[in-house]
Amino acid sequence: MNPGAAGPTSEEAIRSFAKRELRRRMIAIRKATPKDARARRSQDMSRRVQELPEFSRATCIAGFFSVRSEIDPHSILVAAWERGNTVCLPRVDIERNEVVFHACDQTTELVQGAFGISEPPPSRPEIPRQEIDFVLVPALAVDPRGHRVGYGKGFYDRLLETLTGAFSCAVAFEFQLISEAPNTSLDVAVHCVVTDKRSIRVSS
Repeated sequence: MNPGAAGPTSEEAIRSFAKRELRRRMIAIRKATPKDARARRSQDMSRRVQELPEFSRATCIAGFFSVRSEIDPHSILVAAWERGNTVCLPRVDIERNEVVFHACDQTTELVQGAFGISEPPPSRPEIPRQEIDFVLVPALAVDPRGHRVGYGKGFYDRLLETLTGAFSCAVAFEFQLISEAPNTSLDVAVHCVVTDKRSIRVSS
């Protein structure tokens, strides 16, 4: 074993363990938050996102539908639909091991995906990543540097590496904002973090 490699490897393992603990804790706190409080805070977050100039300028917005007790960005999608934007939603393509986005409107019927999460049917038009100029990113925890803790599959980190023309915005409840996320070498930071209490632009 190369002694010089032991330190970084051990640190990565510690950070991965810390991420697992954060996921467990944040999911528990999120579940304990009353449904009406989550709905109210989701609306506050949505208003803040719609105030961003990058959102106002965007023509193709990649969003997501909330699952379980996640913060709900549905109002943002409705606003984008009402002003005639292209709105696309994620689908996990198991064969390609990546997230792909499909154009959806308010009448699109979602189907159950690979992980039991509602997603667009594969028959909906796939949107090339270079056309997306604003992307909403879910998070279990996130810090002011734009580093987030997701569900551990790495789909969004790999996605963000390829969305070079898109402004990325992580959305979360205020209690999910932490001082420093235990990021690893595979993590990709977002450009902005929006909670129900504040908007934070990430320094380069």
